[in-house]
Amino acid sequence: MAVFKAGKLNTGKLPGLRQQIRRGLNAVLSIKDGGVTAEGDAGWSVLSGRNHQYYRGSVRNWQNEAGPLWENPAISIGIQYIFNKVAEPRLQVVSDPDGTPTPIPGHALIQLLRRPNGEYSWRAMLQACAASYKLDGNAYIVKVRGSGGYGSVQQLWYIAHWQMEPLAPLGNGPTEFYKRTLPNGKTEVYARANVIHFKNGLDLENNRKGYAPFRAEFREVVSDNEIATFTASILKNLGVAIMISPVGDDAEMDTDTVDELKDKVRVGISADNRGGLVMPSIPVRADRIGSTPQEMALDTIGDRPESRIFATLGIEPMAVGLPSGNTKYANKKEAREASYENGIIPMLSVFGETLTDELLPDFHAGQKSAPDEVVAFNYDKVRDLQPDLDAKHKRFWGDFKNGIGKLSEARAGLGYEKDEQIDGYYFELMPAKTATPDGSQGVSDDPDAADK
Repeated sequence: MAVFKAGKLNTGKLPGLRQQIRRGLNAVLSIKDGGVTAEGDAGWSVLSGRNHQYYRGSVRNWQNEAGPLWENPAISIGIQYIFNKVAEPRLQVVSDPDGTPTPIPGHALIQLLRRPNGEYSWRAMLQACAASYKLDGNAYIVKVRGSGGYGSVQQLWYIAHWQMEPLAPLGNGPTEFYKRTLPNGKTEVYARANVIHFKNGLDLENNRKGYAPFRAEFREVVSDNEIATFTASILKNLGVAIMISPVGDDAEMDTDTVDELKDKVRVGISADNRGGLVMPSIPVRADRIGSTPQEMALDTIGDRPESRIFATLGIEPMAVGLPSGNTKYANKKEAREASYENGIIPMLSVFGETLTDELLPDFHAGQKSAPDEVVAFNYDKVRDLQPDLDAKHKRFWGDFKNGIGKLSEARAGLGYEKDEQIDGYYFELMPAKTATPDGSQGVSDDPDAADK
C-alpha cells in the first residue's frame, strides 16, 4: 500500500500511477524534521536535496556562502558558452542494425522534441537541461500524456533540478516515484515512467541521483565572488582603504566633526571627483590600511578559482576569450575544440543514451524497446569540430585512393547514403590532355583502366 502524508498526489496527468499504487508498490513516505524524507535514504531530504557542504578543517557552510551557482560571473560565462554550443549538433533517431547508422526521417520522437510544448523549443529545453546537468549532475524532463494521462506522450516539460527528487521505496528497490516541490510549497508525485532523468554518473551518497562536481568547488566559487566584490568596492570607494585621525596626542573629534569629515572625503575623492583635493578644517593625518589590489595580487590570485570553475564545466578559459595559463593549446581554435570534446560531447552522449532508454520506447507501443533504433547527435555541422571532420574526409579518400577501402565504405563512414553500385567504378586522377576517347575524363568502368 502506498501512503503519502505530504503534498498532493498528482494522478490525473500520470498514466498507470493508480494501477501501480493498487498493485501495492512500497513507496512509503514519512515526515521527519518538518521535511519529507524517503525511508532507506537516511539523511537525504527529498524536499530540498543536499543543502549544505562542509569540508575537512572548516565549519563553514560553503554551499550556503556560494549562493546560486549561476550568479557567479565565471559560471555565468561558462553556462552561456554551453548554451551557444549545445544545440549545434543535429538530434536524430538512427537505425543501426549492421553497424552503419542510418537516420530515420520524420521520426515521431524528433517531431515532438522540435516543439516539446507550447511554451518553448527543443533548443531552450536542451539548454536548461545542460545547465542543470553541469551544475547539479541531474536534469529532469516530465512527460505529459494524452487520454487523461494514460495515452501517448504529448508534451515534455523541463523541471528545475532543485525541485525534483527521486523517492526510495521501502527496501531500497528501484526508483518508482519522483517528488516535485513547487514554489508555493505544494508537491506533486510522478511515476518513474513519466520522468526522464539525465544523470552524471552516480552520486556515491545517493545512487538515485547523478554526481555534482561543483560540490567540491564551492570554496572556489566563494573566492571568485569575493574577488569581484572586493575589487568593485575598492574602485567605488577610493581605490584603497584609508583611516583619517586627528593630529596630536590629545586631539579628539566629536561625532558631528567625524561625520562631516567623512562626507567631505567621500564626496571629494570618490565617484566623479576622484583625484580631487580635500581641505579639512582641523589638522588630520591620513593612513592607508589594508592592502592594495596590486599587493594582494588580485590580477593573478583569481586565476586559480576561475580555472577550476571552468575545468569543472569542461571548458578552457581561452575558448571564451579569458586569459589562460594553460600553454597546451597553441590558439583559440584548439581551445574551442578541446572544450567541445571535454565539455559538450560527453554530456550529449549521456542525453542521447537516456532519451533512447527513457523516451524512445514510448514511440513503440507494445514493445519494451526498439533494439535497432537509438537517439544520437550528429556533429557534422559543428564548426569547432570541422578540423576533425576534414581529417576524416582525407583519411577515407586516402584509403579509397590507395585501394584499402571501397568508395561505398567511404561514403557510409562520412555519413552519406551507402551505395554499393558505385563500387564498380574506378577513379583515376588524370591530366586533362590525357582524357579518354569518349571524354569521360578519368572515369572508367574498366577494372583494368588504372593499368592501361
